[in-house]
Formats: sequence, C-alpha cells, structure tokens
Amino acid sequence: MYKNVLIAIDTSPEARQVLDAALDNEAAKGARFRLLHATELPGPGMSAYTGYDFNFDFERIHTAAREKIGELTKGTAIKDSDIQIQTGMAADLIVDMAKEMDADLIVVGSHGRHGIRLLLGSTANSVLHHAPCDVLAVRVKD
Repeated sequence: MYKNVLIAIDTSPEARQVLDAALDNEAAKGARFRLLHATELPGPGMSAYTGYDFNFDFERIHTAAREKIGELTKGTAIKDSDIQIQTGMAADLIVDMAKEMDADLIVVGSHGRHGIRLLLGSTANSVLHHAPCDVLAVRVKD
C-alpha cells in the first residue's frame, strides 16, 4: 500500500488520464496525494546563453496553470494546499519533490513516443531512471 503519492501532470487534455490512474489505483487508496505541475520555460539568466531576451510573466503563467489544475482536481481527494506549480525542468522538479515528501509512488504521463523522439528523452523516462521510489508511467492517448 502506498502512503505518499506524487502526481505529476501538465495542463493538456490528457492530464485527466494521469490523474484518474493515480486516484483509481487500488494500492494508493487512503494515500496522501500531492500534485505537481512543472512549467518548463527559459528562466532569468538564459538570455546570456541564447542571445534572446526572455521576459515571461511567471505569476500570470502560474495563475493560469493553477486555474486549469484546479478545474481538473475539483471534486477529487486532492486539496488545493497539496498542489504545487513550479518553473524548471520537469523531471528534476518531480524527482526533487518526491524525495522531499518521501513519496513511495510517482504517477506521471507518458506519450509512448518512438524513434528519434524517444532518443531525445522524455520527462517520464528521466523520472523512471532517477526516482527514489516506484513510478507509474501512464500511457496517455492523444
């Protein structure tokens, strides 16, 4: 039985599939669920590396993400206080949060890509290789 479950989702229409897989998992019944949405955007200081000036309104981006995530989690066992919206490399943020909360299961979506897209790596693949706990990779249908 899992006690601490981290659900990592984006704001795509497929995110509901990942959320449902986590909440419907028999081994996670009664667990504490925490949800993480990682926004992968170039941050301050990236302009020195790229030559481009990145000016993003992170507060507005986070607010929009929180609204979408709130719609997804409405009526579920996930409390607003257990939802985090962060900016950075998704795989790193997921693994770090799993360690921080002593997660025993991470639930993440996977698009099941093949060929060159698989070689370039994915968030789910990186999480699978670096997670401190079990990982449930939910193959989402586009």
